Amino acid sequence: MPNEAILMDWTSLPAGVPGARHDVQLVHAGQVWIRHQPLGSLSLDYQGSSPVLLVALDVERVAEAPSGCRRGSFALLSPDHPAQIDIGVPLEVLAFRFDEPGILDRIGLKPEAILRGLDLTVLTLGREIRRVLQDEGEKGLAFVESLANAMLVRVGQLLSENRSATAVRQAVSPFNVRRIADHVRSHLADPIRVEDLASIAGLSRAHFSRAFASTVGETPHRFILGERLAFVRRTLEAEGGDLSHVAVIAGFSSHAHMTAAFRQAYGMTPSEYRDQVSRDEKAYPGFA
Repeated sequence: MPNEAILMDWTSLPAGVPGARHDVQLVHAGQVWIRHQPLGSLSLDYQGSSPVLLVALDVERVAEAPSGCRRGSFALLSPDHPAQIDIGVPLEVLAFRFDEPGILDRIGLKPEAILRGLDLTVLTLGREIRRVLQDEGEKGLAFVESLANAMLVRVGQLLSENRSATAVRQAVSPFNVRRIADHVRSHLADPIRVEDLASIAGLSRAHFSRAFASTVGETPHRFILGERLAFVRRTLEAEGGDLSHVAVIAGFSSHAHMTAAFRQAYGMTPSEYRDQVSRDEKAYPGFA
């Protein structure tokens, strides 16, 4: 049934109902159901049916996110192990439900309570799946299924090697992650050097880049770009504005640079996103 396609009792309203997450995408690719949720709170009551993999593609406020919840974080929910998850910090999430019988045995994983990890390869695969869904639609479903299965194999490899997020040595402390995030957000319009971020953390540049990636789930450069794009998105949602001016205050070298980065991240240009926000406000007054 469609309302059970990804997760049993996922907390959401059907599209078209006032207050619903009408931007949630649900697709069926072979023996995998995929649910793409743009930035929003995460609330689900998993009843322990088929294996479900959750992957965080984006986190709006990294420094405020719970421990283990970063871009590239994943959580594997196993059959016969019900779980309740509630996260208030806005996340962009891909959820995968795998209906192939015995799939966890096939990749060498024993069903356990929530298994967590963090990996750049998982993040890269997730972003490619999002791109295919947005750009190719039904024509890309066979490819999407293969990518989803590759992602699960990668997760199995990481968990079997005990390389979960809790086992990763987090050399950048949560306090310093918050300081770095605050510094980036307050200097978006300026050139931001990795050396300056390393200094905040009290590490050498080489050590900092590796430690930051293992802690946050992406390189410092990707993190800075993500913060610039998040600022652009919030600005367009709040006030629209001249796109060239938005590009300058967000720290992009040009309007064209911002447009290319925004399209790669969100599947549409800033002007298309601004128009969509305007349409949503008219269609769902009070819920945009």
